[in-house]
Amino acid sequence: MEIYSFDERKKEERKPAFRRSELETMCDVLKIISQGISRPTRIMYKANLSWTKLQQIFSTLEKLDMIMKEPDGKHLQFSLTKKGYLVLSTYNEILTAFGRIWVDETMWQ
Repeated sequence: MEIYSFDERKKEERKPAFRRSELETMCDVLKIISQGISRPTRIMYKANLSWTKLQQIFSTLEKLDMIMKEPDGKHLQFSLTKKGYLVLSTYNEILTAFGRIWVDETMWQ
């Protein structure tokens, strides 16, 4: 049995990187918010996103009227609008139609 360091492994042995599309990433954020997680940092960790990427997604979702930003003392909280719930529901119906199921908060199968 040969021993390789992480970078020396044969190309065939490496697993392909899983990358979410923009749509999947935005719907993941919507799903996380729908689960009651409303603070930006917690959403960032749960969605496995960088702060910069999360800010871009928040901006897009706000412009599309899918989320609302609400001040809570010193902090901000996010919640879904009716349109956000509708988009998330429709997205889940599409995934169900194609046979994809939600495995956990960060992966689709």
